[in-house]
Amino acid sequence: MTAAVLAVDGGNSKTDVALIDSDGTLLGLSRGPGSCHQNIGVDATMQVLSELVAIAAAEAGLDPNGPVARHGAFYLAGADLPVEIAMLEKRLTDIGWATDVVVDNDTFALLRAGTESRLLRPQRGSRRRNRRRRRDRPHPRRPCTLPGQWHAQPRAPTTATHPARHD
Repeated sequence: MTAAVLAVDGGNSKTDVALIDSDGTLLGLSRGPGSCHQNIGVDATMQVLSELVAIAAAEAGLDPNGPVARHGAFYLAGADLPVEIAMLEKRLTDIGWATDVVVDNDTFALLRAGTESRLLRPQRGSRRRNRRRRRDRPHPRRPCTLPGQWHAQPRAPTTATHPARHD
């Protein structure tokens, strides 16, 4: 038995691994440290992923040393250029966790996850309302009431802070 999808969201600060069945059931889940190959190196990235896939596979009752899913979706920080994507894709294909492997940048994980729902759509009319407010009533400059706040009147430069300016 294998899962339908091995989903990996590997960022700079954390990495999430999920094994999902074809009916959408979550079979295994693990979270660990960041896995950006630009920060920790490719070998260390593969080590982090190996440990997290092993945890998720154990939770799902699968052997992590063989294929654990039919499709592997690896969205990894640092997969910015085509040469990096190709290199990571080859390494992940060679490991053999999934028969079909896709690698892309981790910013696309959220975008692809929410494209069919309303999660990524702005509220109806919110942009129009904000644009009207800015155009009709520009924000007036208000005097500050606390030290360190922005002042409506620019301060005159002093020779101590601006020795090159003479007014």
